Amino acid sequence: MSTIQSISRPYVGQGAKNIDDVKQVSDKKAGDVTSPATPQLVRAWAFELAADGSTLAPPPPPPGQPGRDPLVIELAQIEIGTRIELISLSDNPAAEFCKKCEGEIFELPLTGYDVQNRRATIALNEDQMKAKGIAPGERFMLRQVDKDGNASEAIHVHLDPNGWANQNISEPVQGGGTQNVRGRQIDIAVGMHNLQGNPNPGQMERVLGKAATDASAPKLLEANIKVETTKVSKSDHEALQKYYAAITTLIGGQDWDAASIKTYLTNNPSWAQNTSYKPHYDVLQALSADATQFDKLVKLTNAIAGGTSTTHLSFAGAQKVASTSTAPSFASLTFDKALEPGVTATVQNSRTGEVVAGAVGDNARSLRLNLNDVKDGDPLIITYVDRHGNAGAPYGFRFDEAAKDGKAKSNPLDIRLGGFSLRPKPTTTPSA
Repeated sequence: MSTIQSISRPYVGQGAKNIDDVKQVSDKKAGDVTSPATPQLVRAWAFELAADGSTLAPPPPPPGQPGRDPLVIELAQIEIGTRIELISLSDNPAAEFCKKCEGEIFELPLTGYDVQNRRATIALNEDQMKAKGIAPGERFMLRQVDKDGNASEAIHVHLDPNGWANQNISEPVQGGGTQNVRGRQIDIAVGMHNLQGNPNPGQMERVLGKAATDASAPKLLEANIKVETTKVSKSDHEALQKYYAAITTLIGGQDWDAASIKTYLTNNPSWAQNTSYKPHYDVLQALSADATQFDKLVKLTNAIAGGTSTTHLSFAGAQKVASTSTAPSFASLTFDKALEPGVTATVQNSRTGEVVAGAVGDNARSLRLNLNDVKDGDPLIITYVDRHGNAGAPYGFRFDEAAKDGKAKSNPLDIRLGGFSLRPKPTTTPSA
């Protein structure tokens, strides 16, 4: 198989301090200011190389084993001559493509390129995987950059360790015999393909790959977590209780704007004559006519429910407020580039026992979780796990509205537990 170049940091070299210091061949005089197209991910697989003599086999296989060797990434819409850059969100969930972040930007050399279909193939062997610390299950942001520095939009890449393994492999084992493992046949493009007149046409290298295992725990950037509180006044609490009762009785439970409520009231004048309906009718009529109060409740209920509407009063937010006997206080925990995509975070209020959870989407870099009835001093415990079951180190803090980002310095997980033994320590009898 052809020698595969190693990954490199495109902006780090002898004497290079940032992107502006990099000397590279450029055709800037040609006036190229067009950014390349956004790459399309075709595949991104991490796999173990099956032992020589392995063959595809029909019996059912056991799960794969942890490993780094190797990976293959295939991309479409790649402009010829561009370089492929990545940043690892598993190494640093807050990583960015920027001039000050050259130490986190790596270049992936192409193993093969299909001129006709504009497809690029990248393959790394075990040593190259270890050089960067790339592991199965890792998540990247990836882009292409042309020779004049024009960059495409970045895409999210999940280095899938086993979802692609849809065949059975019979693999020889040391000492004789075989074992059945899950994997598949993998074709890797090497060299330049589909280029007429090319004196050295590209080749396809065929290997058998085994499913790998993601054994890397996700990282949490504690500094990128903040708490925002929303307090409900007594008057707003009463107003939303009345609104919730009225809207569910007369119209129905969903998000409504003032104009739609007015239309319903206008089309149903009989509600004002009905003894049971009139109190609710009056509530909705007064609220829909008071733009200032309606807008205030729109902002309040959307903040509580995590909505984004600026015109519709959130039914979920109103329901949360109405379900409490006294004016409540809500807390929103925002994870802003604090976790890699694919991770599920769980927050527990140790005082109330309330637990909320949510997952960071594949293309998202933020997550917002809402807690009810949070008070100063409440211990909040955060746990998180990736899609392959790997759990990161737990994190805890006590809520303090006056503290920076709503987090007091004390850690509720910093506790000491006494030792325990079923067998009592032997007692000694004093000598006579």
